Amino acid sequence: MEFNAETVVSEVTIQDNKFAVPQPFAKGHICTENESAALNQILVENTRNNFAKRVKTATENGTFNQADMQSELDKYLAGYEFGVRRGGGPTDPIGKEATSLAKELIKNALRNKGFKLADLSSKRLNELAVEALEKNPNIRKEAESRVKRREKLGDDEMQITV
Repeated sequence: MEFNAETVVSEVTIQDNKFAVPQPFAKGHICTENESAALNQILVENTRNNFAKRVKTATENGTFNQADMQSELDKYLAGYEFGVRRGGGPTDPIGKEATSLAKELIKNALRNKGFKLADLSSKRLNELAVEALEKNPNIRKEAESRVKRREKLGDDEMQITV
C-alpha cells in the first residue's frame, strides 16, 4: 500500500491510544491485484449476507426457482454500491416505533384468529404494517407518544453511571 505525508488520514483509537491511519483509496484509485481481490471478497460476502433471507424464504415457501432467483440477484447487484444501506424501513424514531407497533398489533390480531405466524413471511408482515399505518393514524399517534415518554426518561432520571 502506498501513502505519503499528503495522504488523507483517519484517526483510530487502539487500546486508548490514537493513531493516524492512511486512507489512500479515493475515487479514481487504481486497485492492485490484492485490493481487487479484497473488494471482490467483500462483495461476495455482502451479497451472501444481504440475499440469504430471500433465498431462505423462497425455499421455505416452495417458490424457489434458480433462474428467477439468479435474475433477482443480478438486479440486486446492478444497483449495489459499497457502503450504502438500503431498505430497512423508516429511520426516524417515531416511524420505527409506528412500524413496530403496527406489526405487534397485526401479530396479535392474527394469533387471536388462530393464524400461525410461522406461515406469515416477513415481506407480507411489512406490507400489512404499511397498510395498517395508512388506515389507522392512531397507531402513529401512539408511537409518537411512546417515543416522547422514552425521551423523558433520560440518563439523568434513570441515574445511570457508567
